[in-house]
Amino acid sequence: MGEEYYKYTEEECIDYISATTLFSIDKEEKAILYEREEYKLIEHLWYYLLHKDQRIAEEYGEEAWQCIRRCIKSFNPEKSDAENGFLAYFRTAWRNEKAKIKKEEMWKQSFSGAPISKNERLLIKHYLYYYNRCGDEKTEEEKYALIAERLHKTVDEIREIAKMRYIASNPYLNIDDEGEDKSSFEFADDSFSDCMKDKADIEELFDEWNKLYEDLQERQKPLFSEWITNGSVEALGPDTVEQYLNEYVFLNAPFFQEIKQNGKVYTQREFAERHKMAESNLSRTISGYKKRYNMLIQ
Repeated sequence: MGEEYYKYTEEECIDYISATTLFSIDKEEKAILYEREEYKLIEHLWYYLLHKDQRIAEEYGEEAWQCIRRCIKSFNPEKSDAENGFLAYFRTAWRNEKAKIKKEEMWKQSFSGAPISKNERLLIKHYLYYYNRCGDEKTEEEKYALIAERLHKTVDEIREIAKMRYIASNPYLNIDDEGEDKSSFEFADDSFSDCMKDKADIEELFDEWNKLYEDLQERQKPLFSEWITNGSVEALGPDTVEQYLNEYVFLNAPFFQEIKQNGKVYTQREFAERHKMAESNLSRTISGYKKRYNMLIQ
């Protein structure tokens, strides 16, 4: 698409969004001024999305507009999560939205466009969790029987789920006994996503993490390096991460090999135990990384 398609350049959009005065205008007393500034902000946000993610913005226009509207409505410059400004706030929200969109695309592609319910997805995750922990010494039928008992299903029902296992097979997903994702990371919610497959997205994130790693004190780097490597494998899978081991210093190659050999990533609890930390202390450390990360991408 040529530049004539865009009313504003990406730089003009960033400058305008960063300098918006919308949130300092009294919506009740200066309604006309507020509406005018809101319209301009929405317009610049839309063109910003076209520059950053044209295909998704155009194909999922309704979701993009809803994301823009939600951010404008919910942003409060007085809150701590808004300290880096509206643009950083919006970027985080949009990356979350984009991850959801890509996840839906992944499921549709996996099932050739056929609809699949959340309950069916959960059953597949349940199945994978228990299947990967049955051990190689058991036969397929023995595994099915054990999984059927655990999930309160018949063996025939488990066989039907097994037919779909290749579709979503990822032994690096952490699923707890209730079938919920147990991500070992709570790093910027937008960052880790099991559907973040685009090369440009990966390299953008890795560049940001690399900068953050280089800014850390030496004593902080080992934990951060293992933590980020663990989360990257969980989100992207080992094959993808392995391609970048020699390009990014924050990726911990020995720890990566350990994860690959074990066939699974660490949960947050396991990671805390590995580093002899209380989970609460690890959570505070993670929160510190999140804050520094948000400042970095401002």
